[in-house]
Amino acid sequence: MLRNKHLKSQAQLLVVNVLNYFTRERDNKGAFVPFESVMQRTAEACGVSINTVSAIKKRVEQAEKENKAPEQPARKRKRIKTKSCDVEDFVKDAVKRKVYEMHSNPNIKKLVTESI
Repeated sequence: MLRNKHLKSQAQLLVVNVLNYFTRERDNKGAFVPFESVMQRTAEACGVSINTVSAIKKRVEQAEKENKAPEQPARKRKRIKTKSCDVEDFVKDAVKRKVYEMHSNPNIKKLVTESI
């Protein structure tokens, strides 16, 4: 059992969902879903789909077979558009030419080496 551990907001929401589910069952004086359908009861108590419960169960079972901790699914991250994508090719080429020109200029090289 976790003691003196702070749960993240998603875990706290899961706890609230389970608490609300069992409170509703108590007020109903019985289970909403038969006790035999464990996956469905778990999904409803947690507030997630049966497919989510099934996927988590498979990940945990696979990790137990390999004696590892269950892995988190990889996050899909948005690719951030680089700043130069909005610039026309002509402008990009002009900037490149200017930078190459500056590097080939011996006076610039001399100034850079003297400043260091």
